[in-house]
Amino acid sequence: MHTGIDHQLAEHLNASLQVIGVNVNAYYNGALLSYRPIAAELRKLLCDTQSRRDISLLPQCFPGMQLHSLGGSQSMIDGHTVLYMPGLMSFDGKGGSEMEILFNESGAMLAMQAWLDQRLFSSSMTLREFIRSVADKEGAHADKVPNDTLKLTKSVLFPGDETLAAKSIIAIARYVVNGCAIRALVMMERMNPSLRKDAAARGRGVHVFDLHKVCHMGVNALPFDFISIDNLSELTLDDETRVADLSTHVKSFDPNSEMLLMTIDLNRRGRRVYCIRFQAPAA
Repeated sequence: MHTGIDHQLAEHLNASLQVIGVNVNAYYNGALLSYRPIAAELRKLLCDTQSRRDISLLPQCFPGMQLHSLGGSQSMIDGHTVLYMPGLMSFDGKGGSEMEILFNESGAMLAMQAWLDQRLFSSSMTLREFIRSVADKEGAHADKVPNDTLKLTKSVLFPGDETLAAKSIIAIARYVVNGCAIRALVMMERMNPSLRKDAAARGRGVHVFDLHKVCHMGVNALPFDFISIDNLSELTLDDETRVADLSTHVKSFDPNSEMLLMTIDLNRRGRRVYCIRFQAPAA
């Protein structure tokens, strides 16, 4: 099955996803500086330019792609703001922490340029400026003089010497990989009627989308496993809300016109339950 993305663009996209997947895995295994090559890939995907022309990869692969807005409220950030945290941090009581929610995935979606122009952490810092600062000064180059963006985001430390800069790059990467996978699946469904037939034949259950496998195998493969309603106990989820959501959706969706999907995030946790509605067959 294929998404319809141009072959060369798909090759570049798959390379970026693989670099991100490998380095996110390394980060969670203690290689805390592996956020740097991830930042370089995020620049390539989201905000790359050449001779002042936007050559970012995601808009080329997925024209019109929209992304969810940051959490919190942009109106809370003004010239007096020292540090504004739009994300939700969780702490496990064992010295570990996680940036759980950086983007409001139940809220509004923005076009790419508007998404990049959102203010992040302070009134003078945008998502674009943050990604490019980490990528240009640490990911692709070795700049001895940090700018104000790096001074701020690397001065905020969490347990285990993890910086706000590193945690934010990892959170952005996890979100972007998830968005790429879902968008590629939707494109694939539109091109391949067999996907609808396969989902209907499997019946009531959930397709599990492991984003590590997506990063490894690429968007033209999109590997996912199917777990029937009788075997949902095989899924290990640490969030009871997600367990309840999944149970409710499995009982109510229509397998003849919809596909139930759960993504497993790059931090190995269940991320979100999606109901992919198939397009009506052409008359």
